[in-house]
Amino acid sequence: MDSFGELFRMLSFQTIGTSSLQCRCLARVANGTLIFVLPGSLDAVLTAWDRLIGALLDHGTQPCNLVQLLPRLRER
Repeated sequence: MDSFGELFRMLSFQTIGTSSLQCRCLARVANGTLIFVLPGSLDAVLTAWDRLIGALLDHGTQPCNLVQLLPRLRER
């Protein structure tokens, strides 16, 4: 999920400005498991959960969410 890092940096820019360019974060799937790698600061983790991950893992998020994709991720 290459766009996860881009979107996280965009959201971080609103808080920390150009320092967001140094943020290393990513989201991947390994063996049917979602993996989120985030910067170590509490603010970064809260931003990622509150603004991205929480909604992605909520089955009520429309028009799509990662919960709907989980069965397909395990097919490989």
